[in-house]
Amino acid sequence: METTDLKLSPSERQTLQHIAEGGFLPSELDWVAVQRLKTFGFVEAHRTDSVALTPEGRRALNGLLSNA
Repeated sequence: METTDLKLSPSERQTLQHIAEGGFLPSELDWVAVQRLKTFGFVEAHRTDSVALTPEGRRALNGLLSNA
């Protein structure tokens, strides 16, 4: 998925950034945003208690931050 074609909601963008920064429990994140980010392939569950960016998620975040 091309980053320029991305239409993430503000909550999805914030959730993507929070996951990249770490230090957040899944219960502290927007569950709906996490599920949508998973469908985009931007995040994945590492264990039942954590999610992490995929390489595609890192590229998407870098693209979003460079366009900000």
